[in-house]
Amino acid sequence: MVHVAAEAGVTRACLSQWKNRYDTYGEAGLRDRRASHTPLDGRLASGFALKVADS
Repeated sequence: MVHVAAEAGVTRACLSQWKNRYDTYGEAGLRDRRASHTPLDGRLASGFALKVADS
């Protein structure tokens, strides 16, 4: 999981949190969770979501 986190430019702890959300809620768990509903420019590519799920 460390190499996937490094590839994404995030910490292992952050990636672990994303993986837990994906395991619990599927792709919906990876959606923007900010209070504001303004979309982020740097959303995850769907291929990266699959790497998170497989790690």
